[in-house]
Amino acid sequence: MIIQWSTDGVAWNNGSTYHRYRAIKGWTQQTYTLPAGAVNQPNLKIAFLFTSEYGYNCYLDDLRIESKTTSSNNEIQVLEMLVYPNPSKGLFKVVSDKLKGDYTIDVRDINGKLIYSKKHKVSEETIDLSGQAAGIYFIQVKTGENIFKQKMVIE
Repeated sequence: MIIQWSTDGVAWNNGSTYHRYRAIKGWTQQTYTLPAGAVNQPNLKIAFLFTSEYGYNCYLDDLRIESKTTSSNNEIQVLEMLVYPNPSKGLFKVVSDKLKGDYTIDVRDINGKLIYSKKHKVSEETIDLSGQAAGIYFIQVKTGENIFKQKMVIE
């Protein structure tokens, strides 16, 4: 698997390559830090290029993307956001111990149409999308200048 990134969706840059030469039981955990040219890009796209000699045994699970920002005292701050259960029948919880103060949660459908938007102040919030059709939705949490996105699936 090769991790790739692009700022325009046309020109792709290769990042790290991860090989799996011998089958092992269980999952392996990998970490990749994007290079400086990818950081703070407004339209950053990340891709995973899988190749398999026999056309099988390529899996990706529990992907976590963290956004790191530098505060005025040069400490790194990380916002981790958990959306669960995912997939669900339409009820999702958004949880983060780092969410403090006002923040906005927006949810858009696969076509980009805004279907939910609400301001919040607590570190755990329930979103009810049970009236929406089954499919893929995108949640966006805005905290000040930071934006964090995640995919949600309604079954």
